[in-house]
Amino acid sequence: MSSKTYMVAWDEVQQNVISTSYQLLRGDLEFLVFDVSDNPIEYKNWVVADRVRYYGHFYNSLVDFSTTGHSVFIFNAGDPKYNEFSTFTKKVEELFSADENLWVLAPDFTNDEFRKDASKIIQSKTNPDLWLSTQTNGVWIALRRELAIKMLDFMGWMLKTGKLDFTKMLSGWGLDYVYCAWAIYEGKKVYRDWSVLMEHPLTSSYLTGETDMNTILDSFKEYCQMLEINVNKVESIFKTARSKATFKSFLDLKISDVYINKDLKWD
Repeated sequence: MSSKTYMVAWDEVQQNVISTSYQLLRGDLEFLVFDVSDNPIEYKNWVVADRVRYYGHFYNSLVDFSTTGHSVFIFNAGDPKYNEFSTFTKKVEELFSADENLWVLAPDFTNDEFRKDASKIIQSKTNPDLWLSTQTNGVWIALRRELAIKMLDFMGWMLKTGKLDFTKMLSGWGLDYVYCAWAIYEGKKVYRDWSVLMEHPLTSSYLTGETDMNTILDSFKEYCQMLEINVNKVESIFKTARSKATFKSFLDLKISDVYINKDLKWD
C-alpha cells in the first residue's frame, strides 16, 4: 500500500521542508511540495503554488491525490520537525495495509491540545504504539484513500456553495474534527502513534480560527443531511472530542462512549 505526502513551504519553514523532502527522497517515497515562499527554490517535486493557506493547500492536495493510484493520503503542514519521516511514512503504509478498518492516523506532537489524555480512548492490543483516539490535529495526518476522497467531495461542495473562502479563512481549524468524526461514524479507527513525537511550534493565534471552525463544522452537518448521515450522532461525536480535550484524564472514555453509531471491530 503506497502513500503520497503533501507539504507546504513558506519562508519560516522552508529549510525544514527541504530537510523533510530529502528524507522522503532517500526513502524513495512520493511527495509534492507547494512552495509559497518569497524566493521559491528549484527542488525535486517542488512547485510554486497559489498563496492560499491551510484550507487551500489541503484541498489542492486532495485534488492531486485523487488523480493518483495511491492508497494513503498524507498532509504535512510544513512546520513539524522530525528526523525519521521516511521510516515513519513506511510504517504508516504498513499499518494501513494491515488493517482495513484504519482510516485516520497521526503521531504525537508537542504543543498539541489533543495530546494523549486529551484524546485517548484505549491502547491497541496488537500494537502498543497505537492508541484509539477521538482527535488527531492536522499538523501531520494520514487518511485512507476512501476518506480522502470523501473529504475532497465535501470541500468541493463547500467551494461550490460559497461556504469555503480561501482568501478569508486562514486558520485551517475544523477539518480534523470532520475527518475524525467521519471515520468514527463509519466505525473506523482513528489512531495516534505515541511512539513518534514530532516537534511542533506553539500554535499560531488566528483571529478567524473559531469562526472558521464553526463554519466548517456547521457546513459538514448540513452536508451530512444531504447524505442522510445522522447529524445528531455526528454532533455527539464532535461534543465528545471537545469534552475529552477539555477534561483530559478526568474523562475516561470507553469505545462505546465514542463509537455510538456502529460497532468497532477492535483488536
